[in-house]
Amino acid sequence: MAEYNITPPTKDRTVLHVDMDAFFASVAQLDEPTLRGKPVIVGGHSLRRGVVSSASYEARAFGVHSAMPLYQALERCPRAVVVPATMDRYREVNRQLRAIWARHAPVVEVASFDEAYLELTGCEALLGDPVGVARAIQRDVCDETGVTCSVGMATSKLLAKVASKRHKPRGLCVVPAGEEAAWLAPLKISDLHGVGPATAQKLADVGIVRVGQLLEVPEKQLARYFGPGAAQLQLMARGIDPRPVSAHGAAKSIGAETTFDRDVVARERLEAVFRDLVQEVAYRARKAGVLARTVAVKVRYHDFETVGRARTLPQATDDDDTIASTALALFDAHAEAGRPVRLLGVTLSQFSTVAQLSWLAPEERAERKALNQALDRLRERHGLFVVSRGTHLGRRRKGAQTV
Repeated sequence: MAEYNITPPTKDRTVLHVDMDAFFASVAQLDEPTLRGKPVIVGGHSLRRGVVSSASYEARAFGVHSAMPLYQALERCPRAVVVPATMDRYREVNRQLRAIWARHAPVVEVASFDEAYLELTGCEALLGDPVGVARAIQRDVCDETGVTCSVGMATSKLLAKVASKRHKPRGLCVVPAGEEAAWLAPLKISDLHGVGPATAQKLADVGIVRVGQLLEVPEKQLARYFGPGAAQLQLMARGIDPRPVSAHGAAKSIGAETTFDRDVVARERLEAVFRDLVQEVAYRARKAGVLARTVAVKVRYHDFETVGRARTLPQATDDDDTIASTALALFDAHAEAGRPVRLLGVTLSQFSTVAQLSWLAPEERAERKALNQALDRLRERHGLFVVSRGTHLGRRRKGAQTV
């Protein structure tokens, strides 16, 4: 296990970022012992259109990384084994991880399936040395789940996340308190979480490729290129991030998308797939006990141009029909008719728990709720796509029934 800068931050603030190592691929190797030690790619449904969701470290040695087109990944690593994503299995392991994280910190912010922020500030008397806590988390994760994690420790969420990426896999990296800017200075701009490819390229165009260089440029000069964002970039370069670790407990968004094997033009086919995507996200919202105020759609065309549009509803909802009508209206209002579509996606956000569908008559509201509950019971027993409404003909699985 790699360890770097093992001097914990001051008592002013101590934040851990726990990041699982190649999580999806590691779970695949855990469940299928013959895959251990081999290059594994968790990827899309087709060679031509699929993308890499995760790659084992054996595959990463060949330059394979997430979001890479699957065909390109196999060109780089022809002997890789491609396996499908198994979301139910990831959720099962995630439940184990949450229990472990909660044992070691009073406040845990779960950021995704495979990462979380833990607040240890002021807990030394109760929990002991923060470095010891980090090592205990790594040990318990490995012993209880069979997969491994890396940990970053710092005085902010931003720095902790950057640190957790520095020495993977199974690494423990601590950013010394008071040395944040110096520690960040030699890193590439793209290493800063929150700086995307477009911003990194824009900075490179003006000669800024390392984090420390951001502090060598006067803010007014930087503002010529980035406007008000210049001040934020310089704060990040100093490692300043006042965001609290928040145990919000609920996802900020719930989304689903599908990439077609062949580009699709037919409106009927696109509508059917939209309804299947809505069926999935609405079901997950009901399982999470949340209602969505905002519905967003994503459309990627054959030339990879991607368009996203969103609409905020007057009432929060988890109803399939309401979400589907909103998604289709967004698509019809902004999509280019006749243009081949490569990918569709639907995302719900701005969650609440207030009463839903209040603009409907009580009888219709009760009828929709009863129907959704009945369909959900069937899905829980037999799978998400075992039953669907009569108009859901887009991605139905073999054996699915319509109602």
